[in-house]
Amino acid sequence: MFARPSSSRPQHSRSMSAKFSHIPPSIHYGSLDQPTISVRMPAWEVNPTLPSITIDGEIDLDVSCFARNRLQYSIGLSLFDERGTRVDWNQDGPENYHRTRSAISLADRVVVDGQCFMNFAVRIPSDAFPTHGQSRVMSVGIKAYALDKPDLTTEMVTVQFMMMNVGYPGRRRGSSVRY
Repeated sequence: MFARPSSSRPQHSRSMSAKFSHIPPSIHYGSLDQPTISVRMPAWEVNPTLPSITIDGEIDLDVSCFARNRLQYSIGLSLFDERGTRVDWNQDGPENYHRTRSAISLADRVVVDGQCFMNFAVRIPSDAFPTHGQSRVMSVGIKAYALDKPDLTTEMVTVQFMMMNVGYPGRRRGSSVRY
């Protein structure tokens, strides 16, 4: 009695659901053995006149297995170039290999009910920027492991971000006039 006739249903419902089911490569939803990591924006516009750009993001990690076994753990982040070569790395945690001169910085941990939350930032120097009119895809990977039991670890997961240099030599931002 209250059902709509089939002709009044929107014809795009299938395509709309498919559209929203796509997860961008800048987000990885984790599980019990995989961290959740996301980069704040999937694409970053670079300004070649600046010395660097800072890419930032968030980490959400289930650390209950470490807490349950009373193990200290470390969270490591790596930066990879488009070929998959590790460019830089850093890690947090007590008494480990934290690198103060790394381009990767990690904020303090916030642990609530076995979940660890943390922000991170990656400083990309201008010599790694793409050339004018080009883009470059890089990846950030995360892995956590017990300091006393290196075999107790989470899976390494990665997310991607893109740097775009949309400016052209002699062009002012927002201007269509070339000089």
